Amino acid sequence: MGRRITGLVYAGVLFSMKMGIALGGALIGWVLAGYGFVPNIVQSPHALLGIKIAFSLLPAGLSLIPIVCLFFYPLTDERLVEIERELASRRTKSSPDTSAGSQDVGVAGAPGLSTQ
Repeated sequence: MGRRITGLVYAGVLFSMKMGIALGGALIGWVLAGYGFVPNIVQSPHALLGIKIAFSLLPAGLSLIPIVCLFFYPLTDERLVEIERELASRRTKSSPDTSAGSQDVGVAGAPGLSTQ
C-alpha cells in the first residue's frame, strides 16, 4: 500500500525556500559589508562597486548553477513518456474502480487538469 508524503514534501520545499531567502539576504549583507558599505552616507567608489556586484554580477553568477544542473539533467521526451506510462500503470493498480467517472483526471493524472 502506498504512502502519502505530500505534507513532508511540502515542508521540505517550504524549508528550502525559506533558507534560500535567508541566505540570499545574508549574502548580500556580507558582500556589502565587505566592500565598506555604510548606510545613510555618501558611498565611496569601493562601496559602489560592492553594490553593483551584489545586485548584478553575484545573482547572475549564482543563476548559472541551476542552469548547468538542468543542462545535465537526463530527462528526454522518451523518458517523460516512460514515466507517464509507469505512473498511469501504478494508478490503475492501486485505485479502486473509477468507472463511475467521479473524478476528472487530466494531464499526468492531476485532478482538474483535463486536456478535454
